[in-house]
Amino acid sequence: MSFSFGQELVVTLFGESHGQYVGGILDGLPSGLPVNEETIKKWLLRRRPGNSEFTSQRREEDSFEIISGLKEGVTNGGPVVITMRNSDVVSDPYEKIEFIPRPGHADYPAWIRYGRYRDFRGGGFFSGRMTAPLVALGSIAIETLEKLGITPLCYVSRIGEVAFKQEEPVGMDEPYNFKTRIPSSDRNQAAEEFLMGLMRKGDSVGAEITARISGVPAGIGDPFFDSVESRMSHLMFSIPAVKGIEFGSGFRFSHMLGSEASDPYRIEEGRVKVAENHNGGILGGLTTSADIEFRVAVKPTSSIKLQQDSVDLVSMTNRKIAVKGRHDPCIGIRAVPVVQACASLVILDLMISSSSTDFLKKLRKEEEGRT
Repeated sequence: MSFSFGQELVVTLFGESHGQYVGGILDGLPSGLPVNEETIKKWLLRRRPGNSEFTSQRREEDSFEIISGLKEGVTNGGPVVITMRNSDVVSDPYEKIEFIPRPGHADYPAWIRYGRYRDFRGGGFFSGRMTAPLVALGSIAIETLEKLGITPLCYVSRIGEVAFKQEEPVGMDEPYNFKTRIPSSDRNQAAEEFLMGLMRKGDSVGAEITARISGVPAGIGDPFFDSVESRMSHLMFSIPAVKGIEFGSGFRFSHMLGSEASDPYRIEEGRVKVAENHNGGILGGLTTSADIEFRVAVKPTSSIKLQQDSVDLVSMTNRKIAVKGRHDPCIGIRAVPVVQACASLVILDLMISSSSTDFLKKLRKEEEGRT
């Protein structure tokens, strides 16, 4: 069993939803890179529950402590370790359904894999709570990439039947001005009204999240097993509730012609550019310098108030279950900064792997020159 991801930049998670702590380790950053705790706080706030009526009302402050890896706010070359105490834990509802697996959750396969020693409270280490340290670590990657001129943008592009297609440029912070993370006043309002109706029914809905990463140079990545798509998909599918991903035109390729689907080249201001970007900025597993574009599908929150069919694993009889507790009507809303953080971790890892850290050494010298 592994709770780690990455090659040069390795991410490790630890803890459980209702345990004392969750946390993460980021190993592989060179020394001399500043880590801004205010940036970490900003991104954790964007993921934190209780920000609106459309997110879980679990009141976690997401306060954190960096217990190693820094000297005077700058990386010292060792692993950066962040811990976060779980402060708002209500486990009683889970005690009553210990042997009644919640439909759509990992309860049943976890029972088969780990047996009576599994931590079933709040989903244990299968919980979305584990994305808090992912965002904390990913915020370090986001800030580092920004200094290199790389901008990771993420936003909700669909909630149920309410869809949004970007026509005008969207700033990286703009989606967080909207409760649904759809960066459009009218589409956001339509999604809010739709979600209010769902909440009255006790149901939930899925979402689509669009990611666009600009500024990544050409030639980053590897062919075949460590392609940019492979590495990105690996971490995206590690986010609870993500069930699908497509790059560029994705499944639309199945009904496109070759004359429509290619990305013609041109010279613009002395640089090679692509006229279209159907391949999402990736060819042969390598970046093309065009924006990396992909979309992920987030399934509806499985914990709903409506009664569903389940079983009793002790008596081996059929049961009905209606899940009580504090749950998001659309988990995709809080997943936006998680996708953003994870995408940034993948890109930073790929860049370190592809360039033998030369670019980070240059970045460190530039930082030293400012002090």
